[in-house]
Formats: sequence, C-alpha cells, structure tokens
Amino acid sequence: MLDQLVREFNKISYIPYDEVRKILAFTTTVSLEKGDIYIAPGDYSRKIAFVLKGLLKTYYCSSDGREYISNFQKEGDFVAPYFEIQNNLPSLRYIEALESTELITLAYDDLQRLNATSIFWADLGRKVIEKKLAEKESKERDLMLQSAEERYYKFLKEKKELIKRLPQNQIALYLGINPSTLSRLKRKELDMTDELSMVSH
Repeated sequence: MLDQLVREFNKISYIPYDEVRKILAFTTTVSLEKGDIYIAPGDYSRKIAFVLKGLLKTYYCSSDGREYISNFQKEGDFVAPYFEIQNNLPSLRYIEALESTELITLAYDDLQRLNATSIFWADLGRKVIEKKLAEKESKERDLMLQSAEERYYKFLKEKKELIKRLPQNQIALYLGINPSTLSRLKRKELDMTDELSMVSH
C-alpha cells in the first residue's frame, strides 16, 4: 500500500517516501462492497479518503427523489464532502461504491496539521483542491453552455476508462441527459466508427 500511495501522490505533487510513511499511523482502511453507502446526508464526516481500488459516485437527491451525480471517483482520486468539512456541516450528499472499493482515510484535522508543518503536504493539498474546483467549474459551464452531444464526447475523451465500468443510466445522470438520448448518441458514435473503418479498408 505504501508504494501505491507514493506512486499516486507523486502523480499530483512530489512527496518523499518517508513523508508518506508518516501518515500511515493516522490512516484507516475502509472496505466497501458494490452499493454500500460511504457517506449519506446527515452524516458528520471530517475524513478525507483516497481510493486505493474501486469506483464511487458522489450524488445528491432532490425532495422528489431525483438523483444528480456530481462526480465519479476511481483509483488515485480523493473523495470527501469538502464543502461540508470546510463549513463544519453534516453531509448534504451521498457517496456510494459502484464496485468493490478500498479506501484509505485520514482525518481532516490531521491533514491540516501536516499541511502546517510540511511544504510537501501543503503543496499536495493545494493542488488537489485546485483540481476539484476546476472540475466543478468545468462541469457547471458544460451543463449551461454545451449540447448533450458535446458533453457526451467530452466525457468519452476525458473519462474514457470509465465507459466500460459504468452502467449507461449512471453516465446519463452524470451528463444531465436522459438514457434514450445517450443511447442515440452511442448509436451515432458506433455508426461513425463503422464508416471510418470501412473507409480505411
């Protein structure tokens, strides 16, 4: 696990091996099965989780039961109710495992102490937050300005590795389109692929 953490953290920001080793005494490993809820509305969690294995979704439910998926988290991603932690609130969201998942969790207060005493952790924390904010703004902008087709092709480009891991209805919910529209877009993509294949031969 230590080697995996060093490898994944260094994809974001350089952290020496010994620095990563230090946090293991403060971490907890959490195992989830498909369908398990890691965090639900009303839960009071001040933990940051790192995905060692598996896939999760973060989503909200409206009063009429409609689901709105804000993001998916796979291996190498951080997951937490960031807004609620910053504002000392109970969770407003669900975080659910879509596959058998293993997380390593660290208390936010412990992370803050690390950030205050180490430039390595401070830099990692800053870059993770910047990435989360950029993703959030990008999705909000896309929902307002892009067509369903544009959002779908962007998803294919940026999250291609998730296509085979996610049910079609989950992708549709994330993109803010209905499943029939997604089916039409997938058929169109397949038709275009077939045409290109015929031309190349």
